[in-house]
Amino acid sequence: MTRSDISAVFNAKRDARQNKLDDLAQHSRLLKDRIAKTQQLLSDSILRARLTEESHMVDQYVGAVESLARAIAQRPSEAIAQLTPYLQAYEQLQQNIEEASDLLEKGAKAAQSEALGRANEATRAMLVMCGPSFPLLLFIATRIIRSITEPLDSLSSRFKAMTESNDLRLELDQERNDEIGALGLCLNTFVHKLHEILTQIRSSAEQVAEVTEEISASAKGQAQGAESQ
Repeated sequence: MTRSDISAVFNAKRDARQNKLDDLAQHSRLLKDRIAKTQQLLSDSILRARLTEESHMVDQYVGAVESLARAIAQRPSEAIAQLTPYLQAYEQLQQNIEEASDLLEKGAKAAQSEALGRANEATRAMLVMCGPSFPLLLFIATRIIRSITEPLDSLSSRFKAMTESNDLRLELDQERNDEIGALGLCLNTFVHKLHEILTQIRSSAEQVAEVTEEISASAKGQAQGAESQ
């Protein structure tokens, strides 16, 4: 397929092509806005730093989308060459999102370990100070430990199942009126935003794929017409 063939394809379908480019630009803007909103919801410095890095990748992704759109609209002969930077930016952004999900899982496990350590310390202190009331204290300590570890185990298992199945529609328990419920709400909000981001990325990729398929199909049709003449 020659440069003149690509130019002829775009000149013949200009309105439809422009509509798809407008949709692609809108999806890119939504992606950037939702990254910024997600970053505002987080208080953890590590996750905020990760999202800052991800925001820079979004800027690169949006820039690649805009370059591709300009090439399609103004320099159709260069459109194919612009696909590589776009796909690279898309893959890097997707990888960064997956790494952020892994970081959240590690954070949940760290919170679980810290809670277990505190529970064990509390148990030892009570045993030392209240030896005569050992049976009662043991029962109370067991209930306290279970009230901490069981929801954390559930939270960790749920998040692990979410990451292994790549299903961001699953939700964590956020109904508890304590720190664990607050953590579940924060994680649910973050995962929901990630799901929206991935949906926007997938939609943008489909738009580019459609434009590319139209270019290839039209070029083949012109080549076959030229051969028949």
